[in-house]
Amino acid sequence: MAIRGLVHVNVNCSDFDRSLKFYELLGFKKYLNVPSTNTKEVAAAVGMPPYLVKGALLALQNAEVPFVIDLLEWQDPKDDDPPYDHLYHLGINRIALASDDLEQDMARLRACLLYTSPSPRDRTRSRM
Repeated sequence: MAIRGLVHVNVNCSDFDRSLKFYELLGFKKYLNVPSTNTKEVAAAVGMPPYLVKGALLALQNAEVPFVIDLLEWQDPKDDDPPYDHLYHLGINRIALASDDLEQDMARLRACLLYTSPSPRDRTRSRM
């Protein structure tokens, strides 16, 4: 296989504007608004009924390898069920980002009251 990396992931959120501020703090920058509607054919191609969405594509600035988040608030159809309540739920559960200064980044998020958990353990990567 010739896969070189992860290009993008969809992140569904309940409040686009609030979530956008969070991802901007992490270093993402909005570069394209997602059209709020699309044709029935496009909706069907992605397995959905006609929809209404508020969203944008966000690129991680200064990334060695380009990385994009499709940040989406589905307005119709809308699902208000809470996200996964445990790590062993099927599907993608988290996204991990690399940092050159984790303590500084965590302090910045705490100062903005966006993250209150204890600092994560150091997970230094080893190269294969």
